[in-house]
Amino acid sequence: MKNYLERIFTSDVDKIRNKLESIGIQTEIEIPDECTEIMECLSDIRKYNSPDDFMENAPPDMLDVSKISELADKITCWEKVLARREKLEYIADFLRNVVIAPQDNRLNILHQAVYEMMPVVIFLQPHRMEELEARFDNLLNKYVRSYLQFHREHNEILNEILPKVEEIADKVRIMEELESVSVLKPYCEIPIIEDFQVVSMKLTPCTQTPSEDEIRQYFLCPHCRRTFLDAQIESYFYNLNNDISKKFDNCMKALSYNISDKIMDKE
Repeated sequence: MKNYLERIFTSDVDKIRNKLESIGIQTEIEIPDECTEIMECLSDIRKYNSPDDFMENAPPDMLDVSKISELADKITCWEKVLARREKLEYIADFLRNVVIAPQDNRLNILHQAVYEMMPVVIFLQPHRMEELEARFDNLLNKYVRSYLQFHREHNEILNEILPKVEEIADKVRIMEELESVSVLKPYCEIPIIEDFQVVSMKLTPCTQTPSEDEIRQYFLCPHCRRTFLDAQIESYFYNLNNDISKKFDNCMKALSYNISDKIMDKE
């Protein structure tokens, strides 16, 4: 028992507590009550002057060897966890900010598993730190591969529909000019023009190919900053394209009718 007690008495428990609290704040993870209770147990032991003083004067319920050895091991593991603080903050940053495709069940399950495991490992089961890192690295590697594939395929689609985007932009410009003619305004007015302007910006292909290192650093392409959710813009564009094309056809019919009507009047 004395070896375990010496480990507890020679460790800076207050410093460990402060660092754990700091990690909790930095990673936005609430410290579990059980962790607070463990810290209180350590503080109660350290109220005695020395291991010998504790063994001689502590009440019987505090002299549980298995519990004391567990507390000593916890300190050792916490110190190892605290040495990995930078990695923990990186994991927390990833979990907070990454956007995973809603339909990717595998990645979402892995993300949720790491998210739920992190506070348990940091505060209650620090001996599982290597397991946490291994699970996160697996998640990160799969995410990077998935994102790079998404970025490449999404960009290919954007390049394919780029001529259609330009064609629609021309139709919009024509209708904007014809809208100023009072008789044509009901047919050429475009209430969804702002939608198209916003969408067309998001339909511009990315000019860069991000590297794996960039995705690991930013969790997305730092050039276009697109996420998996931007894939939805494709279907939205096709619907908007249909709406504008129908509006353009009506506008052209109205223009043709008014031109022919004027010609008939002149004759």
